[in-house]
Amino acid sequence: LPLPQLNNSAVLMSLSRVQYIYMAPGRVTALVMMLDHPDEMARIKTELLRHVPAPLTVIDWQEMMPELKQYIQIDNASGLIMLAILYMVIAFGVFGTVMMMTAEREREFGILNALGMKKTRLMAVSAVESVMVSFIGALAGLALGIPLALYYVEHPIRLSGDLAAAYETLGIEPVMSFSARPDMFGAQALVVFVIAVFCALYPLFFIRRMRASTAIRH
Repeated sequence: LPLPQLNNSAVLMSLSRVQYIYMAPGRVTALVMMLDHPDEMARIKTELLRHVPAPLTVIDWQEMMPELKQYIQIDNASGLIMLAILYMVIAFGVFGTVMMMTAEREREFGILNALGMKKTRLMAVSAVESVMVSFIGALAGLALGIPLALYYVEHPIRLSGDLAAAYETLGIEPVMSFSARPDMFGAQALVVFVIAVFCALYPLFFIRRMRASTAIRH
């Protein structure tokens, strides 16, 4: 077995051999079920409880291993914090880029406005441009991220050192696995796209408050 704790506390043998040792032919003390879709665990447990007679019962892994459940909750919370920090970094980066692009085009906006182009038309052009750039950026991120994730799904990262020892203490194989679920990629691309669209509101306010005479001199 890959975990030393399991090697010291568990023995793998055939069911018939165990029944012979315990003199319990045709009997079992527990039946383990592996689900194809873990998200359906609560529903399946409810269905089983309706059909399992007393004194038999149905226990899920969260009841059997509460420590592991708490560890997963802590890990999920820390992941959400890191994700929020990452979104903030992305937002500041996009907003800084939009501000710089708007400042560089201030003279262009002023000249177009002085030649008779209405501010509403300038705002519409800027909005369409920002949405298109944001959409292309989200697609580019998907195009680069999906192949990388698919690679790590097939070749997960094996942990080492103290972190691997901590995982083994909890009875978890020290491997960082990846997921290639389409909804995860779609959700992240959508969030980044929304952030970029919100940042794109800055040029609209800038054009609305702009004075052509002042902008031309910049």
